[in-house]
Amino acid sequence: MQPNVQIPPGFNPGQPAYDTTCPHCGGALQPIALDPATAPWLCVACHIGWWTTELQADVRVQWIPASQSFHWRAVPWLISTIDQEQAAAASVGTSARADQLALFSLETLQTLSSQPTLNRGFQGQVGAMIAQKTAPA
Repeated sequence: MQPNVQIPPGFNPGQPAYDTTCPHCGGALQPIALDPATAPWLCVACHIGWWTTELQADVRVQWIPASQSFHWRAVPWLISTIDQEQAAAASVGTSARADQLALFSLETLQTLSSQPTLNRGFQGQVGAMIAQKTAPA
C-alpha cells in the first residue's frame, strides 16, 4: 500500500520501513511535532495517534479494528518498543522524528526550532531543513 502523504524525493524513513496510512481506517497520517510522550503520526480521518513501531508491516497485521487494539500476543513487545520510542523522543525534546522533518511545513519547522525543550543536535537538524526549504530553487 502506498503512503497517502506527499513523500519528497530522496525521503528515506529508514529501516525497518513503515507505512504512513492508518492501520485502523486507511486514512492519511500526518507527522506531528508535540510533546515527546505524543505519538509522532496522527490520522486526519479517525484522529488516532500512531507510534512508528505500530506502522511497521509485521505489526500492522496484528491490529484488530473491531476492538481498536493490537492482538494480545503483540502487546508486551509493543509496549516495550513504544517505551523506547518515547525515550528517544524525550531525548530530543519533541515527538517529531528526524525522518519526518522533510514533511513539515516551513512554519511548523520554525515553531519547532524555537521550542526550548529541543536538544541542540535535533535543533541543528531542524535548522538545516529550514535552510533547505528557504534556499532559492
